[in-house]
Amino acid sequence: MPAELIAALRTENEALRRQVADLQAAARREQTAKQAEVLRQLAVSENQLRSFIESQNAFLVRIDLEGNYRFANPAFLRHFGFERDQLIGLPSLDTVMQDDWAEVRANG
Repeated sequence: MPAELIAALRTENEALRRQVADLQAAARREQTAKQAEVLRQLAVSENQLRSFIESQNAFLVRIDLEGNYRFANPAFLRHFGFERDQLIGLPSLDTVMQDDWAEVRANG
């Protein structure tokens, strides 16, 4: 191959490498912008959900498969006189009168 052709191919190859790098950088910027927008939308949605749950007068609790409290909304905490850190992790049957255990177990 003539030296001029080799030099031209190298120049073209380097130009193509720069174009690929530029395209990759643009794709990363676009992906980063999309991720930032998705995270922003997620934060807005989480705040709306948190606000909705915390403003409820109904009792909302989440109990795991082992029967331990994992979440309680402010209405539940106020009504039963708990602080969140006192309740979370506590076995739910610890807050039920023993006479009612059979009914609670039967009705989940």
